[in-house]
Amino acid sequence: MDEIELAPLLALSAVASLAMVLSVLAYAEARRVRELLEAVLGSARARELARIRRAFSRKPRRRYIVFQVISDDDVSEKSLYQAIMRSARRLLGSAAIADSGLTLAYYNAATRRGVLRVRSDYKNAAMAVLSTVRRAGNSNILAVPITASGTIKKAKRAADRF
Repeated sequence: MDEIELAPLLALSAVASLAMVLSVLAYAEARRVRELLEAVLGSARARELARIRRAFSRKPRRRYIVFQVISDDDVSEKSLYQAIMRSARRLLGSAAIADSGLTLAYYNAATRRGVLRVRSDYKNAAMAVLSTVRRAGNSNILAVPITASGTIKKAKRAADRF
């Protein structure tokens, strides 16, 4: 009876040991392949690979999109933000909104211009979202993208210009 209960434990132990040996061999092989690749490609190519690896590990850049609101009535910042988010949810979906970091960074009610902050790889999607906004509160509106900037300071300056 002890032999019957011991058999599954021995089999599990053998499988775990085999998996551990295979993972060590895979790590050693991957390291050897990388060393061979660097030797074949040369040091200049290895530097280029390191630059690409650093570029992908960086924090994502932000873009600030300046837009103009065209409307007959005054539009509050809250209703504009809700309209933008409603349009973004319809066009992109909730997961893409979270990934893009889409937020209304600034809105000047006097000039009716605002700044939308978004990750740089979602800039075109954010411009599409702005152009689909049609209602904010009880007002019919158009949100027209004007320009994009890399800094909030320049974007606010463009939004305050009249």
